[in-house]
Amino acid sequence: MQQRPTRVLALIALSSAFVAIGAWGCSASDGGGDTPTDTGPSSGDTGGGPDGTSGDARGDAAASDTGDGGSTADTGKGEGDASSDAIGDGFPVDSGSSGDTALAAGGMLVEFVKTDEPLFELSSAHGSNTFGAADSLARDGNLANLLVRSGLTTIGPAGATELGTKAYLSYGTTRFRVRLATCGKTEELVNGLFDYENDGKDHDGDGLVDNPEIDIEILCGQPTFLNLTSWSQYTDDTHMRKMSRIIDLETGTVFIGKADDYGYDTSDPANAKVDPAMAHPGFYDPKAFYEMGWQWSPGVVRWFIVLGGKELTLWTLKDAVRVPHSPMTMRFNLWHPSDHWNASGTVVPAAKDATLSVDWMRFDPG
Repeated sequence: MQQRPTRVLALIALSSAFVAIGAWGCSASDGGGDTPTDTGPSSGDTGGGPDGTSGDARGDAAASDTGDGGSTADTGKGEGDASSDAIGDGFPVDSGSSGDTALAAGGMLVEFVKTDEPLFELSSAHGSNTFGAADSLARDGNLANLLVRSGLTTIGPAGATELGTKAYLSYGTTRFRVRLATCGKTEELVNGLFDYENDGKDHDGDGLVDNPEIDIEILCGQPTFLNLTSWSQYTDDTHMRKMSRIIDLETGTVFIGKADDYGYDTSDPANAKVDPAMAHPGFYDPKAFYEMGWQWSPGVVRWFIVLGGKELTLWTLKDAVRVPHSPMTMRFNLWHPSDHWNASGTVVPAAKDATLSVDWMRFDPG
């Protein structure tokens, strides 16, 4: 296994972050006061493992997972529709000022207008981050574009275009509306949508480095596959606490492996089951925006996506050992993996510029 690439974002000290949390109205009850050195499995790179180098790295857990799948009540307007408003009823409208991101209930709503840029740490080693990009399909006509230029050869998150909140978020619901980057069949880029934090220390004294992370990763060459992972610890590729699940929304196939397993082969029938509730033929439209996210509470993570106007629960993980318990920052990134993760073949650099677009993100604590 190649050495893990260093994180592309320089994290702010937790003490400074808690000041930011107060400004955003988020809880600061957890955490520490050390400056992160960022040594964990970063950039939301559960696919290909923490260093983004192994194509079949998919540790998935059936052991301790007590809930999964199923459709829930309609909680927002339609998704998967290129012209959809997509933001749930009752969401306050942002007037365009970064000061409007603090909600009365103590959460946040970001529309990614130009004045929101100071709220984020940015990195663009081989591309650019643009706030306030005009788009008629965005809810308020503005979005953030994370662009990776054609010909990117840097493997792993070190070459990512990324943005992440300066504020730390604790327990609550995080949701966002995104349009994924697209690419050719032999190319590959990772659309990373994730909460993350790692300062390289073992705060709970269990012998493993604390590594809270909750993520959704979607490959541009395999966009119907949603790679879902929860991390709580990571020291190296054989010493970690994590659970993952891969869901193919086109066929309803759910890929299941072992807890704390760095990877497994999705072509093995023993690792897969078909869940009719997960089957949505015709998913995915490369021009559409999709609303998705997760609900995080002590010992539980529930991932969801909004399809056809209804919120579909993708997976509910109930395992306190592998669910994060300390604040994280919310991040979006786009980067080049070493291979196709769940398929064979050599990955080549993207022949055209690729863009991950974020329309809005919302966090509600509790």
